[in-house]
Amino acid sequence: MLDSHPSISCGPETLFLEQMVKAEQNNWKRLSAFGISQAMWRARIRELFVWVHSQHAERQGKSRWADKSPGYTLILDYIDSLFPDCQVVQVIRDPRDVLDSWSRRWGPRRAHQAVRSWPEHVRAGRAFGRRHPGDRYTEIRYERLVNDPETTMRGLLDWLDEPWDQNVLHFGDLDHGYGSGSLDDEQSIARWRGELPGESMIQTPRQDSGTEPNHRDDRHRSSEIFTSSIGVGKGPINTVYLTELRLKSGRLMRDLGYSRW
Repeated sequence: MLDSHPSISCGPETLFLEQMVKAEQNNWKRLSAFGISQAMWRARIRELFVWVHSQHAERQGKSRWADKSPGYTLILDYIDSLFPDCQVVQVIRDPRDVLDSWSRRWGPRRAHQAVRSWPEHVRAGRAFGRRHPGDRYTEIRYERLVNDPETTMRGLLDWLDEPWDQNVLHFGDLDHGYGSGSLDDEQSIARWRGELPGESMIQTPRQDSGTEPNHRDDRHRSSEIFTSSIGVGKGPINTVYLTELRLKSGRLMRDLGYSRW
């Protein structure tokens, strides 16, 4: 949705900053032996990361970029050291719906991982928010986004100091230029640069993603926001997982208003 705004480029998940953190933590003695400081190292990581995003944004005529890698929630202090003026948006969803989604998408074992991952990510994001002013961190409830997307997106864009644009509600009608699938390297690069004509590379949304595909033709896949992804956790989820979730996250769920059903 943000990628549909004329000023904001939000490409696919990059993920690699998670690996850069591990490389720094696990190999710093080796790296420092080259006579570099942590500040010097991180400055180069920042340059690379900015280049990945900005060259794509510039080709689209956009002035800002965003990254939507969920795992970055757990390394926000590291990201803050790279980008001390960055703005963080955390989307929070009912953990019971998250359990159901993970179970159907990846199986029971991954659903069990969500019991630990959900509170870990939510708490990490909120802890960052408590340490920073209100213009650096905001939260969006998945349920509110799905039920009232225009009001929610208007509020988010206002927080980002960006003007309202109706395109954010019609994200499925736009070719976002990524998700290269089975294309070879040269085709992927051409696609990323906007040089490869043809079929839209927008991936078909899953039923729990908050969007419902409506295939009009091969070039455009129109997506509509729908509400059937809310409350799916009422279904048959392993009671052991739910019990463990309540033990680990009961207070957090109550604070967020997710304690009733």
